[in-house]
Amino acid sequence: MQSANEFYADRGLVRTSITFHPDTVETLKRKADELKVTQGEVVDAFAAILESNPELLARFNAAVESIKAEKLRVRSELKEKKKKLNKLLREGKLDNVL
Repeated sequence: MQSANEFYADRGLVRTSITFHPDTVETLKRKADELKVTQGEVVDAFAAILESNPELLARFNAAVESIKAEKLRVRSELKEKKKKLNKLLREGKLDNVL
């Protein structure tokens, strides 16, 4: 019997694990159902469009940079809050909150 890796390799595919936000998963499912293709084929088409369209690729890159900036902003805020809480705990100004 053929292994899963062999099955995909025979078809020129690579099986991988990617984590998506729930709304992205729903978009992929909806498009795949609408077009009667797999979700992987939807992603393949999207990648092909990005690679062949420099203007769209630039917009895509800007969107990714915006997502990264927001993630960094949130992490920075959390780090500052953690520092403040730790300082209050060390100073005894905050009882054990758990």
